[in-house]
Amino acid sequence: MWVGVWEGTVGTYPVRLCMDQWGDGPGRGAYYYLSALEPLSLTEDDDEIAWIEHGPDDPDARWAFTQQSEERLRGSWTKASRRLPFDLKPIAWTKGEWDGPCDSAAFIEPRLAPGTIATEPDEADGWHYTRQTYSPPRQFQDEVSAESFTFTPEHPGDAKILEWLASRLPRGMMEDDATECIAGANASVGADGYYSEFLNPIEVGRSFLTVHELSDTYCGGAHPNTFFQFLTFDRQSGEELHLADWLNDAAREQHPAENDLDSYDTLLPALRRLIVRHEPQEGFPEADSDESGPLDPECREIAEEQEFWTFGFRREGMMFVPSVPHVATPCMATYTVPWGELTPYLSAAGRTELARLRGG
Repeated sequence: MWVGVWEGTVGTYPVRLCMDQWGDGPGRGAYYYLSALEPLSLTEDDDEIAWIEHGPDDPDARWAFTQQSEERLRGSWTKASRRLPFDLKPIAWTKGEWDGPCDSAAFIEPRLAPGTIATEPDEADGWHYTRQTYSPPRQFQDEVSAESFTFTPEHPGDAKILEWLASRLPRGMMEDDATECIAGANASVGADGYYSEFLNPIEVGRSFLTVHELSDTYCGGAHPNTFFQFLTFDRQSGEELHLADWLNDAAREQHPAENDLDSYDTLLPALRRLIVRHEPQEGFPEADSDESGPLDPECREIAEEQEFWTFGFRREGMMFVPSVPHVATPCMATYTVPWGELTPYLSAAGRTELARLRGG
């Protein structure tokens, strides 16, 4: 009966609160003061009609209810010797991605605001672009960080690529990836989690643009997520390329589905053995870095076992990154296989696109 989004006061301080329950476990939720806009998590006390507030400072505060109905939440908030009355009424809300009130727009949206973007000129192998660094509003100062880039369009597909790059920076909207991540963490643990997104150009030519994406997030659930991948765009069409199509049936197995978004590819053992024979670069190979070093020998074994990989390319070869389990995150690495060695594994489309790459 108390599941939902509520607003009212603790003492004289305006607040907004969400309360939810998953299965038979104790209730969970969060609330924030409208003056601060930073969430504090709440969990239901199993033994009595009370909730415990878990804040940054000891001791925890206690919410004791004298009324807990669909129309009203009333009682007293107590922390150490301080005691304040609270009084809240329900407000309308609709389900978010996690189907609960704590990730709903009614709870999250009042906290949202656009941040600022600082720009700085930069270059990669003589190609000039502008780096964009996002600074969030104060309520997300420690939780959200993002960098992208922009450049002067020169080819027909550049406008579409620029639109995609701009969308990766938070705008202070519910549709932002950063907001969806924060909302998921609020629903799961009553706190914001964290969201970091960094995009860098690493290979630029007349035909293609390869972008490195590094993401580090905690959006709720059992563990955080850290990954990096390469995204390659066609500068004539603006479309992101599906580099698995550059590989033939000796290299990959296709797993089609009725919905193309559910289709996927896995790499076959022969290509995986070729990939891991090359010296991996730990983490992301920066455009101006020649650093590479040996990983733990077990990492090669782990990589060779993985069927799922992401791809990118540079002029010297195709880059492969294994999708390793979370416990093997330190084994994430980039393996670059020279084009000459890949010839037996290239499809007709791959050979055609390689000619375009070499032509500029």
